[in-house]
Amino acid sequence: MQISGKLARAARALVEWPRDHVARLAGIDTPMLADFEAGRADPGDDAKARLRLILEQGGAVFLPEDGEQGAGVRLKFTARDVRAINRMEGGGARWALTTSDPAVAGSIATAHMDCMNPIDALGLSFPLIQAPMAGVSTPAMAAAVSNAGALGSIAVGATDAAGARAMIAATRALTDRPFNVNLFAHAPPRVRPAEEQAWLAALAPLFAAQDAAPPTRLETIYHSFAQDPAMLDLLVEARPRVISFHFGLPGAAQIAALKQAGCLLLASVTNLDEAVAARTAGINVLVAQGFEAGGHRGMFDPDAPDAMLGTFALTRLLVAKAGLPVIAAGGIMDGRGVRAALDLGAVAAQLGTAFIACPESSADAAYRAALASPAAQHTVMTRAISGRPARCLANRFTQWGAENGDDVPDYPRTYAAGKALNAAAKIQGEGGYGAQWAGQGAPLARVLPAADLIAAIAEEMREA
Repeated sequence: MQISGKLARAARALVEWPRDHVARLAGIDTPMLADFEAGRADPGDDAKARLRLILEQGGAVFLPEDGEQGAGVRLKFTARDVRAINRMEGGGARWALTTSDPAVAGSIATAHMDCMNPIDALGLSFPLIQAPMAGVSTPAMAAAVSNAGALGSIAVGATDAAGARAMIAATRALTDRPFNVNLFAHAPPRVRPAEEQAWLAALAPLFAAQDAAPPTRLETIYHSFAQDPAMLDLLVEARPRVISFHFGLPGAAQIAALKQAGCLLLASVTNLDEAVAARTAGINVLVAQGFEAGGHRGMFDPDAPDAMLGTFALTRLLVAKAGLPVIAAGGIMDGRGVRAALDLGAVAAQLGTAFIACPESSADAAYRAALASPAAQHTVMTRAISGRPARCLANRFTQWGAENGDDVPDYPRTYAAGKALNAAAKIQGEGGYGAQWAGQGAPLARVLPAADLIAAIAEEMREA
């Protein structure tokens, strides 16, 4: 693609401004910006659209102090320039005229790029995100969703850096659109030998019923991103457009490195205190996970009291008080649900259970059958499977957990036994011990390819 001479000249004018800041605003890294300035590389249409908005009219760039909200880009133009800019395709950026003097508006106006909704910069056709769902989502699903105009997601919290590299590469082989890479940021688990042995002894009859024995001890089957420098190195190298965190927040140095790499950072929160902590840490967008949501609760501290706020109550609370853009998540299954979330002030909605029945999902036959059964009407919150509260389709494991799951070892060590029990049961043809995560909207699930589901939801949004 030939690079626009006018735009390249505008980029070369950036030598007087901090390149890393402007590159971040354009969604590219600093070397790419330098190559673009020199006419050696094309950063892509999205980056050029943002650079055009920032630079083509010769405006000055001002960045906020640390801790201020939004990117705070402010440019001065004549009123004629502003009208021209407003006719440009801005990659989702929103421009507004602001002045306290009506006379000033006739000649000089201030155009403000409203970056309070950084989701706009991703160029999505629909404000819809497919939830990451470790063990269910796949590169094929994420790519199909992104190609259909929404934001697909892959979950790498249950793998190591090598596995994450392969998943990112597989997704990029199927789409050139942005997608989200999700990580677990939980506190390291406590190793409590006495409690763990008691838990294994309690599970022994379940294993025996499947002609198997429980593990001799529990293991930490995967590690938190907060203690995984190899994963950080990979992500800084790979630079996915979006990274999201579940179970908590990584350290300040990790957040700074990912933001320097140009990544948009999301974090799941379940209450206002967690939202404030995320904002203070430098997170860009909040994922408001309501109690209806399927899978693991994103609580930073799983032993703390849970306010059990529903999706819409939490969304409205965070929109009003958290000071960051909010994505609504939990119990949303169709276009009317997405529209309702947007009406409450969310910038997008995240759907997970809605995608489990898609052919691109890695859900097994037992999981799919349970989702289509009356069990979908009776989801329950349980710790027994993994050690953390998680919403699951009612099955044999959740029933046992309701009667025996009082003193559960830490996550993910408990999950080691849960996965072993499910594997043993599946050998015997028993599918009732799986981590069949699903939200309260499960009865509304549809069996559709991911792209067709996106199209159906988009049409429902238009009709709502």
